[in-house]
Order: sequence, then C-alpha cells, then structure tokens
Amino acid sequence: MNIVTILGNTNSGAGAIYEYLIGRDDTNDPFDKREFRILNDPGGINDLYKCYESYSLQSFNDSFERLIKLEKLYRCKRNYFRDGLGLNNFKNYKFLWNDYIQSIRGKEYHHRYIYSDIQKNIGIQFFKRIINRIGYRKILFKKYYTGVTKREFRDKTYEFMMNLILRERSDTKFNILNQCGNFASPITSTELIGEPKIICVRRNPLDQYAELKIHKGMKSPKKFINWYLHLKRMEARDQFLDDRVLEINFEDFVLNYETLVLKISKFLDIDHKTISTYSPHMSKKNIGKYKRFLNKDEVVIIRKELSDWIHI
Repeated sequence: MNIVTILGNTNSGAGAIYEYLIGRDDTNDPFDKREFRILNDPGGINDLYKCYESYSLQSFNDSFERLIKLEKLYRCKRNYFRDGLGLNNFKNYKFLWNDYIQSIRGKEYHHRYIYSDIQKNIGIQFFKRIINRIGYRKILFKKYYTGVTKREFRDKTYEFMMNLILRERSDTKFNILNQCGNFASPITSTELIGEPKIICVRRNPLDQYAELKIHKGMKSPKKFINWYLHLKRMEARDQFLDDRVLEINFEDFVLNYETLVLKISKFLDIDHKTISTYSPHMSKKNIGKYKRFLNKDEVVIIRKELSDWIHI
C-alpha cells in the first residue's frame, strides 16, 4: 500500500509539501484537499484505541460516544455557519463508516455508571430518584457496548481506513494524506493505517509565531516560546529516526526546491523529474513573514530562546 502522510504542528508549512505531492500526476489525493483528522483529533479513532492500554467498559463507551459525536461533525460540509470536512460527499463513505462502527462496538448491554450520573443536572437526578422509587428502574439503564478485542479493533480499523483511502482508485499511485497522524509521535499515531511513509515539516519559529499572531490570536512571544519548547520536549525523538520518517524544513523546501524534491523523491522512490503544479515561488512570500508582523522586542526574545531552531 503506497501511503504517505504529511505532518506538521500548527502553521508549520506542511501544506507546501502536500501541495507539491498532490500536484504530481503519479499521486492520488483520496480526500480531495481535505485533512482527514478523525484518526488523531481529540475524540477520534486513536483516542478510542488508547482505551485498550488500560481497558474498562466505562472508558471504552465514553470514548466510543465521543467518536460518534466527532464523526457527525466531520461528515457535514463546511459552510458559512459551521465547519466540517464533508466526508459524506465521498462515495461509499456512509456505508463504510456504518459497517466499521458495527464491527468495533462489540456486544450490547444495559447498565448505569456513577460517572455518567454525576454529570447530570439536579433536575434530572431528582427525576431519576422518583422513577427509581415508583418501580420503573428499567428506563434508567442506558445501552452500552463491550467493544471488541484490541487485535480485532486494530484489524477492523486498518480495513476501514484502507477501503476509505482506496475506494475505487488504483493503489499503484501514492495516496497523499494531510495531517493524518500526530507530529510529536509520527510512528505510533499512524499505526492504525499500517506502515505509511511520513514527512514531518518544521518551520522557522519566528515565522510560525507571526502566523499564529495573525491567524490564531497569539499575542505573547513568551507564551509562544513556552508552547514551542513544550512541543519539543514531548516529541518522541526515537520515532524520527525510523526509516519511514523524513524531516524537512519548510524554508529549505522553498529556497532549495530542486534539491529537496530530489530528496523527497528518493525517500518515496518516485521520479524526481515528474512535474508538479505546485510553484515554490508562491510560497516565498511566507518566508521572513515575521519582518512585517513582529516588533523588534518580539524578534529579540524569540531569537534568544529558540536560536537552535531558527534556520533562516
């Protein structure tokens, strides 16, 4: 299976490498320029998978419910009033998802858990006490699921992901996924899609802070530095040494385009001479962006604290 996923933390420039790859005629973009985030977002498939590390019926069902809610949000198409990934637009998606959920939920049972009761407001808790007293206890028991074994969950998830990625397309091309995984742990976060190739993209922290300041409302360079250093500490560096992982600096890719294209092509074992519709010239305006949007004090403190990661 030819799969490559592009990973980066917020505003890292990963989109440039993604655009380059999907702009080639020997690659396939199964999600039509959408990020397939349901694997690794909070409440996603990986969160449910983590329940098996310390399995309990309660934790499985809580994570299972959150996955169902998240998928409902992502299946909707993005519009002016709400965000979404428009998953329902993909052929056979509803069938594949419903079949997947049926295959991982396990057996049905009815129960009451204290952890769910204490989340109810006072009115609902009072109503339950009355119902309990007058002998209608059965309606207080909620439907839950046991889940399947860890091995079955892993196999069913892999089958679902492969069917969704491939659908009716040929697997002779590289399938390019955008942000399908976690930058801090590229190997373990992509375990459920087999053994994909992974490209992790970094960026000059000065420009990254500029982007966060413009688009995400971050106004404090000190808070940015704390955020950046925390992410560095949380990286599983041993996973970046894996042969399936390639680290790239956004600035290197744009300014040394031909050299980096050769490097990426060698990593993926594809022809570096294949033309892409992506133009590095369009990305050059995003290099040195901090000069236009950061003041002198912001630049000085970031240069001082994050000098080891400033490449340009």
